[in-house]
Amino acid sequence: MRSRTRSTALGAVLAVSVPGMAWAPAHARPLSVAGTAGYLSEWQISARLSPDGPERAGALSGPVTLRHTGLCAVSGPAEKSGDMRVRLSGWGPFAQVDVDLSFAGARCVYRGRFSETLKGVMDCSDAKGVPVELVIR
Repeated sequence: MRSRTRSTALGAVLAVSVPGMAWAPAHARPLSVAGTAGYLSEWQISARLSPDGPERAGALSGPVTLRHTGLCAVSGPAEKSGDMRVRLSGWGPFAQVDVDLSFAGARCVYRGRFSETLKGVMDCSDAKGVPVELVIR
């Protein structure tokens, strides 16, 4: 009976930790981020993030470009450049992500559960509850 309890406990640990192992390499390699933001999804977001270094495990940063895809620009789409920082914490189903966007004097923050696709709202220095959808690969 004791060996059955031990194998059940081992199975439970593996079921929880195996998804975390698939996520763990995200800490050590560059990631590509693409998505949209805005109440009408009018901003296209793209970024290439690299690890900040071993002393800041789970932290990535890099340049971000926001491109306005709405119809209101007479001289072509407006673009804004800035920086994106992503901090990953936890593991497996408990993984969390903090995303900070800084551009043109503004700052936006998204916090939530980590997955390949982040969908929710971010709070910016000039607006709260801005819809955002980001795909991290």
